[in-house]
Amino acid sequence: MKKYFLLLIIIILTSCSPFTKVSEDDFINQTNKNNTNPVLSFPITSNPSSNSDIANSIFLESDFIYIAGNESGTGNRGWRIEKRYKSNGKLVSSFGTNGFINSNPSDNEDTPTNLLIDEDYIYIAGCDETPGNEQWRIEKRDKNSGLLDNNFGNNGVIQINTIDQSGYSDFVCSMIIDSSYLYLVGPYNLRIEKRDKVTGNLISSFGNNGVIIVSNAIANSITTDTNYIYTAGYDFNNGNDDMQWRIEKRDKITGQLINNFGTNGIINYNLINRQESANSIINDSNYIYISGEDTKPNNQQWRIEKRDKTTGQLINNFGTNGVLEINPTEEEDYITSIILNYNFLYLIGVTNSDIDENWRIEKRNATTGDLIEDFGDNGVIIINPSFSRDGAKDIAIDSNYIYVAGYDDCNFNYQWRIERFIN
Repeated sequence: MKKYFLLLIIIILTSCSPFTKVSEDDFINQTNKNNTNPVLSFPITSNPSSNSDIANSIFLESDFIYIAGNESGTGNRGWRIEKRYKSNGKLVSSFGTNGFINSNPSDNEDTPTNLLIDEDYIYIAGCDETPGNEQWRIEKRDKNSGLLDNNFGNNGVIQINTIDQSGYSDFVCSMIIDSSYLYLVGPYNLRIEKRDKVTGNLISSFGNNGVIIVSNAIANSITTDTNYIYTAGYDFNNGNDDMQWRIEKRDKITGQLINNFGTNGIINYNLINRQESANSIINDSNYIYISGEDTKPNNQQWRIEKRDKTTGQLINNFGTNGVLEINPTEEEDYITSIILNYNFLYLIGVTNSDIDENWRIEKRNATTGDLIEDFGDNGVIIINPSFSRDGAKDIAIDSNYIYVAGYDDCNFNYQWRIERFIN
């Protein structure tokens, strides 16, 4: 049974029982009864193991939801991919084994971070630790059966050990696809790869034989349009403790920086001498939208910027001179994903209060940055399933709903959680 309490914001407390689902009929009845927009439609919770399980990425197509994340049933983290029906959240039994695929490439910590889909295939990227340290891992699978595509990489898998040394982060942070290519970014250092979607081979005309590496910088997110690549992350202003935002624009064919964007293709700046990072970047026909954190108020807060795609200049009629600064608590708040739908921005992340971490979802006008008052309570929804550590990781949207994937701590160990709301 779900309970709703209206405070300054909507706090939604839902059942902590695993595999809780709400039928489509219940969803419709609930919508009419409560006259609330949006209404909690799922949640789907899945607890594959008695250890920490986290859903990291979610993607939609016409009738299905695809989710990638961790499961820890063997005592160490492995990859888990699920395919579910949009209508009721049930697993699609023809995919993998009864709707899911578990794989455990190594005896250490393996993590899928990104999942994307085209007409026929699923592309999943993250890391494994088969050499004893983190390395990039990319898989291509049939989206109906879940089977690996043997024409891609080595029997459907690509592994890249960019730094053969333990203790260093070495995983795919972000991935995007177009009709012919995969574009991937991640550490160690700022690394961008362009690969053929069919074979997985690097495209030699891009960068240095398909790879771009920038020292002392990290790219956390990538987006593309017809001609260009845009990345967001951070570099170091004054030693390794002073992280600052970094945004790049590059030619999609060659990987060369575009000189009329920012300063010679780069925007980086130091707001305050503390750790600050841009975590997500998206684009429309004229603008890029970047989200991340800064520490201006002496604690970590959300930061969103809107910039001109050609020049990189801030758009003054968005927020305050092109910037939104959102400081929900005096603790460490962070934003995990941003998505654009028509003229609306949807933001998700985590807010903190002592040891109680909550999901936070916002809907904003993409022109002005203003909150949309008829969404949630004045544009904001807080979800606090466990009164412990709960986190929203990724967001997807269709014509009717937004879907958010992450985790809760209801069973005193992290479990997958998927929420759905009327958009």
